[in-house]
Amino acid sequence: MNDPTAQLPPEINFSSFNFTNLINSFLPDEMASKSIGEKYLVFLLDEELYAVSTKQVAEAAPPMIITPLPNSPEWLIGIANLRNEIISVVNLPALLKKQHSIVSPKSKIVVLQSPGSAPYVAFAADRLSEIISLRKEEIQFNQDENSPFILGKAVHLSNHLNLIDTEKIISSLII
Repeated sequence: MNDPTAQLPPEINFSSFNFTNLINSFLPDEMASKSIGEKYLVFLLDEELYAVSTKQVAEAAPPMIITPLPNSPEWLIGIANLRNEIISVVNLPALLKKQHSIVSPKSKIVVLQSPGSAPYVAFAADRLSEIISLRKEEIQFNQDENSPFILGKAVHLSNHLNLIDTEKIISSLII
């Protein structure tokens, strides 16, 4: 059988291409996750890298007007209107017991999908970085009770990532 790449210009060397990610992008999520792992959205929060599973991310939106609620806990910044849906905006640094960062033009609001018909929950990220894939064996699951919202830690391209447990955040906020 003839090599289909033989008809391509010689300056394109397809022998060094890794087609795994391209092929996996056409596979159903269940099949792709077995071969390359689960996808995570990586973001910066006060110069530290964090990640959330893309399964729980509904979207990343530009900064929006947030209305504070009187007598609300420190971890709740307020509510916002996202296309006529009222969403709760959480102060993620307060939940993580970190210093609150200042919203900048590069900031994004990460909107999390809530289970069932519960309203959306969102938090501000200083800056979005990338989407990566992590296999379970690459994650050191957290046993630290002082950080209940950290699912675990992982290393990606020599960077340490704190993985956020979005399900725990969402379930702890539903009153």
